[in-house]
Amino acid sequence: MRFSDFTSYDLILLAQGLGTNIALFLVTSLIGLLIGLSWALFVAGCPSTVVSQWKVEAASTSELMVDFHRRLKLKFDHPRLATTKAEALRQAQLKVRGSAAHQHPFYWAGFIIAGDAR
Repeated sequence: MRFSDFTSYDLILLAQGLGTNIALFLVTSLIGLLIGLSWALFVAGCPSTVVSQWKVEAASTSELMVDFHRRLKLKFDHPRLATTKAEALRQAQLKVRGSAAHQHPFYWAGFIIAGDAR
């Protein structure tokens, strides 16, 4: 898989807490900002946005996102095994939830898909 295999705006990830604390978060309510950014990205042509609903923990989020993107990559490597973005996120969340250190929903339930989840 090459970077060019993705469209310019195929999927965007917005996560609060991965070293991305932005001053804008201090000025605007988090919900309004995420809805506003998701909507702006949708209008700009991005069909899907993965959004964190709260400040996420780095280790579990790293594990979750690596697994999520591996599952999405199947679309290019093995088209018959391809899954939707929603199912890829769900399966990655279940995997993180299954680890002893990350069973609490704080570690795995913080992300949702806004827009086209196919």
